[in-house]
Amino acid sequence: MGPSRLILAWACCCLLVIAAGQRFAGCPDDLCPEGACNCTCDGSNRDYELQCPGGLPSSHPALLVSVHGSQGGVVEIKCTSSDSSSDYDLLKNLNLGPRSNFVVKLCPLPDVPFRQLMADTNMTRVMSLNVQSFANYSHHLTRNHLSGLGELTKLALTNNMLTEVPEDLFADAGNLTWLNLRDNLLRLPKNIFRPVSKLDVLELGSNNLTYLEPGIFRNLTRLRLLNLWGNRLKNLTRSLFSDLTNLESLDLNSNHLATLPPDIFSDLQKLKKINLHGNSFMALPQGLFSSNTLLEGFTLNHNRVELRVIPPGLLSNLPNLHDVGMHHCNISSLPEDFLWGSPALTTLIMNWNSIATLPAKIFKDNQKLLDVDFSHNKISTVPDDLFAFQKELVKLNLAYNNLQSISDSFFTGLESLTTLDLSHNQIALVAHQPFPRSLITVDLSFNEITDLTYFDDPSADSFGTSSVFQSSVHLQTLLLSHNRLTRIGYSDWHNTLVKLKNIDLSYNNLSYVNGDDFDFSSGPTINLSFNNISVVDLNELESIAQFKFEGLPTTQMENRSSRVTLKGNPLICDCQAFSLMRLLREDMRPEVNYIVTVDSMDLICHEPLILHSKLVKDVDPDMVNCVWDRFEHGTKCPDKCECRFRPHSSSLIIDCHGRNLTTWPAVLPTPSNANHTELYLYSNQLSTVPETLHFSYTNVTHLYLAYNRLQSLNLSHFSPNISVIELNNNNFSTLGRSLKTLQELKSLKMIALNNNPWKCDCSARDFLHFVQSHYRRVYHYLNVSCSDGQRLANLTTSDLCPISGTAIGIGSVIIALIGLLIGGLFALYYRYQKEIKVWLYAHRMCLWFVTEDELDKDKKYDAFISYSHQDEAFVVNELVRVLEGNTPKYKLCLHYRDWIVGDFIPNQIARSVEDSRRTVVVLSPSFIESVWGRMEFRTAHSQALSEKRARVIIILFGEIGDTESLDPELKAYLAMNTYVKWGDPWFWDKLLYALPHPPEITKGIPSLCRRRREPNHEKQVIASPENGATTPPVMNTMNHQTSPFIEPLKTLSNTKPI
Repeated sequence: MGPSRLILAWACCCLLVIAAGQRFAGCPDDLCPEGACNCTCDGSNRDYELQCPGGLPSSHPALLVSVHGSQGGVVEIKCTSSDSSSDYDLLKNLNLGPRSNFVVKLCPLPDVPFRQLMADTNMTRVMSLNVQSFANYSHHLTRNHLSGLGELTKLALTNNMLTEVPEDLFADAGNLTWLNLRDNLLRLPKNIFRPVSKLDVLELGSNNLTYLEPGIFRNLTRLRLLNLWGNRLKNLTRSLFSDLTNLESLDLNSNHLATLPPDIFSDLQKLKKINLHGNSFMALPQGLFSSNTLLEGFTLNHNRVELRVIPPGLLSNLPNLHDVGMHHCNISSLPEDFLWGSPALTTLIMNWNSIATLPAKIFKDNQKLLDVDFSHNKISTVPDDLFAFQKELVKLNLAYNNLQSISDSFFTGLESLTTLDLSHNQIALVAHQPFPRSLITVDLSFNEITDLTYFDDPSADSFGTSSVFQSSVHLQTLLLSHNRLTRIGYSDWHNTLVKLKNIDLSYNNLSYVNGDDFDFSSGPTINLSFNNISVVDLNELESIAQFKFEGLPTTQMENRSSRVTLKGNPLICDCQAFSLMRLLREDMRPEVNYIVTVDSMDLICHEPLILHSKLVKDVDPDMVNCVWDRFEHGTKCPDKCECRFRPHSSSLIIDCHGRNLTTWPAVLPTPSNANHTELYLYSNQLSTVPETLHFSYTNVTHLYLAYNRLQSLNLSHFSPNISVIELNNNNFSTLGRSLKTLQELKSLKMIALNNNPWKCDCSARDFLHFVQSHYRRVYHYLNVSCSDGQRLANLTTSDLCPISGTAIGIGSVIIALIGLLIGGLFALYYRYQKEIKVWLYAHRMCLWFVTEDELDKDKKYDAFISYSHQDEAFVVNELVRVLEGNTPKYKLCLHYRDWIVGDFIPNQIARSVEDSRRTVVVLSPSFIESVWGRMEFRTAHSQALSEKRARVIIILFGEIGDTESLDPELKAYLAMNTYVKWGDPWFWDKLLYALPHPPEITKGIPSLCRRRREPNHEKQVIASPENGATTPPVMNTMNHQTSPFIEPLKTLSNTKPI
C-alpha cells in the first residue's frame, strides 16, 4: 500500500471516529447504551431531538423523538409517515428513563399497547398520554392499546376521528382523573365511563354529539369539570346530571338547546360556573338555579334566537355569584328581582340587547358591583338613584342607547367610578351637577350636548365659568366629539384638571377660539377638527407667554404645551388668523411653544375665495387682511369706502374703488397701529388732484388712481416714501411739476403710466428720460404710448424735437468741416501718438494730456521692479538710484527691501503687483531662467488684462537670444506690446513716460499747453552696462535735430518699441 492510500485510510478512520463522537453530541451518555439504537441525537442534556433512523448525513427520518427537560419531562414522538407501525421498532433499545408525559403525534396506531412502546424505550413513570393522529382510529382503537396503563392519570385522544369506541376501552385505566376526547365524532356507549370513576375532568367538546344516554355519567361522582360544548345536543334531562354531585363547572355552549327543564341542575348543588353561550333558547324556566347557591359565574351570550323575557328571580339568591354575561341575546326587559339576593356580583355584561328600561331597584342588593355594561340597548331613561348603592362601581357603560338627559341624581352613590361611557346617545341636557370626583375617562361623544356649565360667575375676581367636571380632579381623557358645544373655555379645564391629557371636541359647533383656550396647566392633546371655527385669535398668546414665563430661564420652563388639531374648520384667513400663521411659521417668541403647538397638516383656508383650499402655513402674509373699524381721534372710514388692515406690513387699506366718486375723501383715518396707508381710488370719476388735501394723506404710500379722468397730478400731498403709483387709463398728457417729484422719489418701486394720451414734443424730453431710465419700475413699459400711438420705448430725444431742413443743411456742412479737421488731427495723432506723448512729457508740455487717471490713487507704490537676483547690481545702481533720487521721485517696491520675511512668496508677488501702479520687468537671460520672475510677469500681466490697462513695462537688458524659446505668455506679450531697451539714447525719457505721471507735474489746463523751461540741473552721467552701450544723462534737453522720435526703432520679434 502506497503512502497516499495510507493517508486516505487514516482520514476515513478519523471521520468515522468524529462521526461516532458527534452522533450523540450534547445528549445523555446513557441514551443509547453501547450504540445499540439506530438514531442520531442532537441537543443538550435537557432538550434534545432523536432522528430515527440515523445516518451520516441524516436523511428524512421516519420518526422524530423530542425530549424536553431532564428526568420527569416530556417525550414527544412525531411520525413523518402514518402508513407503517413498524417504524416504532426504530425506538427499541433507547433509554429515555422516567418521564411524566408521553405524546404521540401524526403516527399510525401501533400494533402493540402503548405500554409496550414505553417499555421498548425504557420509559417509566409515565402519568400522561396524549395521542393525536389526525387520522381515523375508529374500529381500530381497542382496550388492548390502553392495557397496562393502570398508573396513568391523564389521557388525551383528541383529533383521531373516533366515531365508535368499545365500551371497555378504559377498563385498564382505572386511575384516570383527566380525560380529553375533544375533536372527534363520538357515539358514546352508555357504560364507557364506568371504569374511570376517579375522573375529575372530562372533555367531550366538539364531538358532534346529538344524544347522551341517561346514566352515562353514573359512577363519576368525583367529576368537577364537564365540557359538552360544540355538539348538537337538544334535549337534556335532570337524570343526565343527577350523579354528578361534585360538578363545579358545566360548559354547554354552542349546542342546539332551545329549552331546559326547571330542575335540570337541581342535583348540581356544588355548581360554580355554567356556560350556555350560543344556543337557541326562546325562554328560560323560573327557578332554574334555585338549587345552585354556590354558583359564581353565568354566561349566556350570543343566543341564536330572540330571548325577550327573563323569568323573575333568574339569578336571585345566589350569594356567591360575581360574573354575569348575557350579551347579544335580544333581551327586551329585566325583572326587578333579577339579581336580588346576589350581593357578591361584581361584573354584569348585558350589552347588545333590546332593553328599554331598567327597574329602579334592580341593583338594590348588588353593592359590590365593579363593572356594568348596558351598551347597545334601547334605554331612554335611567331611574333616579339607580346606582345609589353602587359605591364601589368602577366602570359604567351605557353607550349606544337612547338616553336624552343626565339627571341630578344620575351619579348618586358612584363614589369610585373611574370610567364612564355615555357615547352614542341622544343626550341634550346635562344637569348642573358635578360629575364624580374619581372619574379618569369620560366619553360623551355622539350626543346633542350644547352646554356643560356647572357654575357661571361673571364677576371680575372670579375664575369664570366652571364645568360639570370641576370636581373630577383625576380626569385624564374627555371625549366630547359629535355634540353641539359652542365653547372650550371652562376655567376648571385649564386650572383644576391638572391631569387632563386628551380632549376631543371634534365635530361640535365651536366657531371661535383664542389663546386663552389653549393655555392648560396639564398640556393635553386637543382635537378641535371639523367644527365651525372660522376665527383663531392668538393675538394675546405672546403676552400670555411673557406673563407666564417672565424672568424664568429656559431650563426652568416646564413644557406643558397643548397640542391642537384644527383641520376641517372653515377658517377665515384674515388678519385675525395672522397670529395663527405666525405660530405655524415659528415667528412668535419661543416661550409660546411652551403653551401651544398647532398641527399644520391639512389645515387649510376656507375664506377668502382667493385663498380657498390653501394650506394656512403656506399663505403669503401680505395677502392677509380684515375689515377695520377701530378708528381713533374721531375719524372713521370715508363714506362709500371700505377700510381694511394688513397686519404683516401694518398697512391701513382704504378701498374706494368703483364707487363713482367725483371728489376725494375729505379725511383719511390714521390708526396708531398702522404705519402707512394704501389708497385705492381706481375706477371712479376723479378729474383732478386738489391743490390742498388733509394732512392724513401724508401717510399714503400706495396710490391707485387708474381708470379715472385725471389730467394733472400733485404728489406733494402724499408720503415722501410713496412706493406704488397707478396712473394708467386716465387723461394725462403731461406730469408737469410732479415729474421732478417722481425723479426724486427714492422708495418708488412701481408706477403705471400706460393708456394715457401722452404729449410727445420737446417739452416731454424729461418725461421720456424718466420713463426710459426707470423702465424696470414702469409697469407695462412697452405699452406706454404717445397720443399718436408711438411707443415711448422706441423714441429718442431727436424724435421729440425734429430740426428744419435748412438748419440741418448748414449744420451738416459745419459738422462735416469740423469732422474733416478733427479727423485729420486724429489721423496724425494716431500715426505718431506715442512719439507725441513722449515728446510732450519730456518737455513738460501739456502734461494734463498724459497724466494718469484716478484709478490708481490708492496704490502704495509707483512701480514694482521684477528682476533676477543676478541683475540686482543694475537695478540698485541704475534704476533705483535714478528713479528714487531725482525729481520726480518714484516710490519703488523691491524684493529685498519691501517684502515681509517668512510670508508665502506667491502671496508676496500678488500683493506687490496689486499695490503698484506699474510692474517693471528687467528682461534678461537670467530673468528668463527664473521661475519666480516668470510668476511675477504672469501676475502683472493677468492684472493688466483684467483692468484692460497697460500695467507692465519691459526693459530689455542684454541679449536674450532666440525668442522662440521664451515662455509662450511672455513671447506673446513681446509680440503684441512695446518695450524699452537699455542702451537706447532715449531710454530714460521713454521709461519715465511709461511710468505713472506724478500729479505735481501734471497740473494744468489746455490754455497752458506750452513748453516749460527747465531749471539748470547739473548733468549726470549714467554708468553704462557691460556691453558698452551708453545712455544719455537723465532729463537732459535734447538737440531737436538728432531727435529719434520718428525714426523707426529696432524691433524684436515684430514688437513695437517705444
